[in-house]
Amino acid sequence: MFLDSALFAFANLVVALNPTNQTLHWIVMLPAAFLEGVAASVLWIAQATYLTQLSVLYAEFKHEPVVSSMGLFNGVFYSIFRMSAISGNLISSLVLGYFVWPAESLFVMYTVIGLSGAALMLMLPSTTKVSVTNDTELAKLVQTPSVAQGNEPSRRGRMVVLAPVFVLNGLQQGFATGEFTSNFIRESVGGASIGYVMALYGGCNVVSSYGFGKLADKYEYVLTVYRRFFMTLNHI
Repeated sequence: MFLDSALFAFANLVVALNPTNQTLHWIVMLPAAFLEGVAASVLWIAQATYLTQLSVLYAEFKHEPVVSSMGLFNGVFYSIFRMSAISGNLISSLVLGYFVWPAESLFVMYTVIGLSGAALMLMLPSTTKVSVTNDTELAKLVQTPSVAQGNEPSRRGRMVVLAPVFVLNGLQQGFATGEFTSNFIRESVGGASIGYVMALYGGCNVVSSYGFGKLADKYEYVLTVYRRFFMTLNHI
């Protein structure tokens, strides 16, 4: 994820260095966006698998029901994930607004941060096999996923019901990062303040992610089906 983010930041740097070359913009940005999308899809699937395994093992360690901590772990993950929006947007406003540096310097910083994150990921130790109890449900949840299992969720009725939520999430992300920043924030407080406003937006994401995660565990029978729905709504 960090490597493709660094690639996308570098693509933006190339565009910033060549503002009038529209052909180069298309040549650079489209492949970078495609690669980022492909990498993100794989990593989001892995994220869901790892969070499920961690929450199940945590529940076993605490001698609690198997799914009692899934909302908490998802909430903590999304909170940490959205903190990157806070830091990234604060950096942009400080660089462009406070220090009044050129946009090229901002994209250089983003590229370096992305490469540093990728280097740290490569230094992480490999995971070890964890022994589980004879609980069939527990063993099923912590098993290593295979490629053949990747299409299994799509055959479930619940996933069909949640499909509009996934579409809504993609649409609102495009609106928040595109139309909202350019046509609302920029027109109201100026381009240099976009980072501050979006940092506040990210802060609301952090609080709501953790809060909805706790609620999903506390009111499991009411919110379990809609857990993904609530985790999506916190980005709106």
